[in-house]
Amino acid sequence: MPQKIKGKIKEEVLEIIKRGKEVSKEVRGKVKETVTAVLEETEVTGENIWRISEGAVKGAVEAAKESGSKLSEVAHSAATGTMEAISEAGDKTKAVIREATEGTVKGLEHALEVAKETTGEATEKVKVELEEAIKKIKEHFYETRTSIDLIKSIKERRSINYFEPDIEISEEKIRELISIANLAPSSFNLQPWRLIVVNDKERKKALRKCSFDQPKVEEASAVLIMIADPDAVEMNAERAMQSWTELGYIKSDEQKEMYRGMMGQLYGEKDSLQRTVFAVKNTSLFAMNFMTAARGLGFETHPMDGFDDSCIKKEFGIPEDKIIPMLIAVGFLKKGIALLPRAYRREIKEFAGFNSYC
Repeated sequence: MPQKIKGKIKEEVLEIIKRGKEVSKEVRGKVKETVTAVLEETEVTGENIWRISEGAVKGAVEAAKESGSKLSEVAHSAATGTMEAISEAGDKTKAVIREATEGTVKGLEHALEVAKETTGEATEKVKVELEEAIKKIKEHFYETRTSIDLIKSIKERRSINYFEPDIEISEEKIRELISIANLAPSSFNLQPWRLIVVNDKERKKALRKCSFDQPKVEEASAVLIMIADPDAVEMNAERAMQSWTELGYIKSDEQKEMYRGMMGQLYGEKDSLQRTVFAVKNTSLFAMNFMTAARGLGFETHPMDGFDDSCIKKEFGIPEDKIIPMLIAVGFLKKGIALLPRAYRREIKEFAGFNSYC
């Protein structure tokens, strides 16, 4: 069935173009309807989804080429209809949404090649429109993921060295991930973490220079510079206790003073080892939360400690008294890369003792 979809879509789109009314809307709806019907009769595999997606868009493109009009409009509408059908078809298709996106983009790239066969001002406009359509399809549907079970997310998380380049994750989606990670626990709720999201191409190049020229820094959709802030005790203590008071956790000024004293005793002076350990261990809880949430939303990550601390601080204006425990690259696994089996894990008996040190 995947092989036949190109011809079927071509016939349907030619009829729509001939009628000449609401072409964009009709192409989008008809392609969505046809792809939905094909999916019901086809085994959902990555290869099949790829071929269906590419065939559907190419069929529409061939119709536009044959009719000599509306190339970018038809191509974009067909691509959108295809992806809507696949993303709405259920959990099985969501598992291969990446393949669907790549097949659809291949179809749009075919449209771009068709446009390049001709010249003229109108064609230049079509090229720009198609390039924008490719960008939008990649950005939107690469992010169409369902959240997965927490335990599955933890088990599936891997440290990825090869990311698909030139695929952006929207700031909205990154903010969502940060918001989830921000629910991480911290000592006295002091939340001693800060971070810089590096997603600009030129800034990623600069960060790569500070990270021993590791390609994944530049290829990932974004890289987080995790910053542990020893000053969080002084900066956040009053707000934390005010929240506790308002919510009923603290009942009196005496309790508040007790907590202040405990913080001072546990975390020491700003430049003490105690304070450094406090900041780093709590920031690491945030970092792990971020990576688990990222996997749950369908992204891949890699925590990194291979970098020049001084270089990053200078390049990104980070004060000297702050600590950078790690970088976290986030994005999508590069197409064609097969992950090797997960490396060994120690036997539980080697590191876990019950009631005594082992």
